[in-house]
Amino acid sequence: MKKFIVIFVSLLIATGLFTACGKKRPSTITVTGKSQISVPSDLLKIQVSAVTTDKTAERALSQNNDKMNKTIEILKKMGLDKKNVQTQSYSLNPVWKPRPNNPPEYWKSSIIGYTVENSILIKTKKLDMAGKIIENVIKSGSNKIDSVTFALDNQDKYKNEAIVKAIASGKSYAETMAKTGSVTLVGIKNMSLGGTYIRANNPRSYSNVMMKMDMAESAPQINPGQVKVEASVNITYLIKN
Repeated sequence: MKKFIVIFVSLLIATGLFTACGKKRPSTITVTGKSQISVPSDLLKIQVSAVTTDKTAERALSQNNDKMNKTIEILKKMGLDKKNVQTQSYSLNPVWKPRPNNPPEYWKSSIIGYTVENSILIKTKKLDMAGKIIENVIKSGSNKIDSVTFALDNQDKYKNEAIVKAIASGKSYAETMAKTGSVTLVGIKNMSLGGTYIRANNPRSYSNVMMKMDMAESAPQINPGQVKVEASVNITYLIKN
């Protein structure tokens, strides 16, 4: 008798057809819905830096402040004020004497100067100003363009649109599976967001590249392009025969 009970319980667990209360578990279909929409960018972001190096920290700081002040001033003349410009980072680092190929036994490196880097982020909805901003900030003394990005001002609006489309995509998959499997969708048992992603348009990358003055003789032409917004959802549907 004991052996029969053990076998019977094991069969119930193995088949997974019954819950602890003895009720039949509901049949389900699980799908993943994905979507991607393309939206015209409406926000321009440019990160620029002024980098200066001198033998003393004082001179390096003074030169850097002069360059950045000129950059801020020319941005103001272009109609970009404090709400459009914010500091991203500011650093002062020593410059060490490089190690020679065959140094003496007791050779030690020493500080031979200092480098100051001041980075600012410029944000504006005037997308057509991209080339002119780059041209003017380089001429004003900022000598490093870290990034140029065309993005979205209201990301949540388009993320929600992408989520709606992802849910519709998931439902379509579930309906196809149900029809093929000769079952009927009853309703949603559970649903979760896999994630949302913004793929901004980065037409040019200037990371770690020092921009020379002769490169800014004329404003570069930059196309804002489209921003891709993606979403994915996981949906489990209840079904019946």
